[in-house]
Amino acid sequence: DLEAEVMELFREEGRQEGREEGWQEGREEGIIMTLASLVKENKITVSTAAVRAGLSEKAFKKQMEQLYCNEG
Repeated sequence: DLEAEVMELFREEGRQEGREEGWQEGREEGIIMTLASLVKENKITVSTAAVRAGLSEKAFKKQMEQLYCNEG
């Protein structure tokens, strides 16, 4: 019936939005991981990494701490 079709369309739209959000979050996390790795290797400064990530130094450092605390 029409109601079931509409509900299925909404569910599919919600799933698509969820996939897109997940992909974006994964991409952002990958960028932070790469920049954090370069900082740890002394290839770039925290300041440079923060600028490239679009974050303040404080926010970038917090992301790095969370990343490396969750690793091991």
